[in-house]
Parts: sequence; C-alpha cells; structure tokens
Amino acid sequence: MKNKIVITVAILLGVVLSLIVLLRLLTVAGLLIFISPASTLFSLASEKNISGTVVDCETHQPISDVETTVHGNGWGWSESGGLVWDKEYSASDSSNELGDFSINYKLGTAFVARKEGYLTARSFVDDGATVEVGMLKTPLGYDSSDSTYNCKLESECYKTRVEDGVEISWNDCTNPQL
Repeated sequence: MKNKIVITVAILLGVVLSLIVLLRLLTVAGLLIFISPASTLFSLASEKNISGTVVDCETHQPISDVETTVHGNGWGWSESGGLVWDKEYSASDSSNELGDFSINYKLGTAFVARKEGYLTARSFVDDGATVEVGMLKTPLGYDSSDSTYNCKLESECYKTRVEDGVEISWNDCTNPQL
C-alpha cells in the first residue's frame, strides 16, 4: 500500500512539473513572436501604401521627377542565405508631372524625398496616409545632403529648454508636442 502511495505522489508531481515547464515554454514562445523573425514576416505578408504630392516649399508648385523612398530594417535573409536582423527593405517611386507619387511597401518607417537642387526631405510613414511633401531649394552655402522636415532645415528643428535645472532637448519637427 505504501509503495502505491509513493508511486501515485511521484506521478502527480511529475505531471505538475511537466505542466509548469510546458506553461513556461508557451509563455516564452508567445513573447518571442514579438521580437523574432515572425514579427517581420507578419509585416512582410501585408502590403502597405503611402501616397501624396511633392511641392516646392516656397511656391507650393508641384515638383516632378522626385525620387521618393520608404525604407526600414528588420529580420530577413542575407545574400549568403543566413537569417539576419539588419536586412534593409526599401520601395521607391518617382513623382509625376503633377508631383504625385504612390509607394507600395511591405516594411519601413522612414520616408525620404530627393531631387537635385533641393535639400533631402525626411519624414515618417503612416500606412494609408496621403501626404504633402514640401521640399526646399538648396540655399547658397548649404550642402545638398542637408535634410529638411516639413520645410524646416534640420538644424532649426532641435530645441532645448531648462526645466527644474535639467536641460531637455528634442526634435521639434518630429516630436513637436514637447
């Protein structure tokens, strides 16, 4: 009788421990889906779109032949076939004579517009958005590789204030609520 009780307790203990291990494995697997290649694969499965018009910041006239690109990094396959985190994804379009463009992309968060004679315009994408992208002509003395956000020079975007003896800095073009 004593042996049956010991065996029954051992079996119950084994079942309980197995369930605990299984629960932990499922929890870890559930968390990994958000930081693993699976999250990128889910993003790559659906196509997104951003469209809009490129205009001159001063004249508000459309600009044609602007290279518009959405790009980002994520999980993917390297050229040698290995799984990598820093796979570069990009999709592009050129604006037409009315300044219109439309980009279908699978993965990306950064938007860039480039044209000779203009400063590079930068922004962040919002799936399904229709945007107006303003571009500034390259001012004398500026490097054409300088960037703008919403028709402001990048150097004009950085703000700083002191609050309770602490210096707080932010990019007013990309995070204006501060």
